[in-house]
Amino acid sequence: MSQDNIVHTKNQWLYSHVEVNYPTKESLAGRAVYQSSAATRTCRRLIEGGAVSKDFDVSNIYHVDFHRLTIAFALLQSKQWSDPEESALIVEFLSQIIYSEPCRLFLGYEAGETIAAAIVTQQDNITLFSDIVAPEGRADVFIHGLCTKLNIQDTGQTPIFIES
Repeated sequence: MSQDNIVHTKNQWLYSHVEVNYPTKESLAGRAVYQSSAATRTCRRLIEGGAVSKDFDVSNIYHVDFHRLTIAFALLQSKQWSDPEESALIVEFLSQIIYSEPCRLFLGYEAGETIAAAIVTQQDNITLFSDIVAPEGRADVFIHGLCTKLNIQDTGQTPIFIES
């Protein structure tokens, strides 16, 4: 599996959550907004042991495994869109997520506030970190914290990619 394939897997996983009998028009419009954004993203390989100087406190990183955290994830993600209408549509789209493999959602907290989020996709010994939201200059710290929490390392056999 290549980096393009795992990105495709993640996107198809996200899009499938609104492929139901009666999706709301807002969730479908949110998917279209997301798809437009996804088309402009790029992927890079994570090389461990670089410039990350401080870990994100892994005790403050939580796996999203119930709906209230999904809403927190969607709200934080929606801040990436400056247009209020698009932002609302992203919330509608992402709040439809149902927990299933191969993707998992994570949130990072600091002082009781949600400050970071990411989707982690793992398939065929490849890991993809995507949809990363973090305070300015802290994305790599959050990713490093996720690697620590999930006990994964970028090696020749198990590459890690970051989509941004």
